[in-house]
Amino acid sequence: KRKSVKDQYLSLSSLEDDYPKKIKSFDAEYSSETTRLVIHADDTDTDLLLCQFYLKNTGSYLLVQHLPRLGRRKQKNWFLVRDYKSKHERILTMQPRTREFLLPFTKQTVHALNDLLSQLRHPFLMPCLEVDLIEHDTLVAVEPVSEQGTLFDLIHGSHWCCSHEEKWYKKGKGLSLPQIQTYGRQVLEGLIYLNSQGLPPHRHLHSGNIVIRNYSACISG
Repeated sequence: KRKSVKDQYLSLSSLEDDYPKKIKSFDAEYSSETTRLVIHADDTDTDLLLCQFYLKNTGSYLLVQHLPRLGRRKQKNWFLVRDYKSKHERILTMQPRTREFLLPFTKQTVHALNDLLSQLRHPFLMPCLEVDLIEHDTLVAVEPVSEQGTLFDLIHGSHWCCSHEEKWYKKGKGLSLPQIQTYGRQVLEGLIYLNSQGLPPHRHLHSGNIVIRNYSACISG
């Protein structure tokens, strides 16, 4: 019998107790080769090289474009990729490990995270198609592309793939009262669903993490 979302989360939380004092890559060959590739690169090229090497090793996606910084996190990178199987374009993000992420970087963690995320199904949640961990400090996530952008894009009247700086300085027109009521209700329903599954509160909820998909507000991030 497959574990419930709550049981999956509790299993993941238990891994924190076994967190090693010294984190080692679960693939030493991958780590050393990545280091060799980027050791002479500047900061701008490093993230692109890491993505290219990651895609080469996984063999699941084709790199289409290194996108501009779409959000406020300066160390987060966005890439447009194409799924070899479905031929659909996806958004792949890479970002450094945060202090809040206390799980060990192991294959067991990757499997448990993907199993948990595959069970989260709600019309007002943005599906996360895949997560992965690289070496000891990089988180990878793959989501569908929504050309309607985020709630932030809608408020500022900007295109989804414009840089955050362009969006920020663009004067928006705001939302109408019916839009506020509709999107507000949808976000609340998504949060209630997450709570009903025994998951912790969403700690990074803002307009940039609300994706407009099929004209509905979907929680992401």
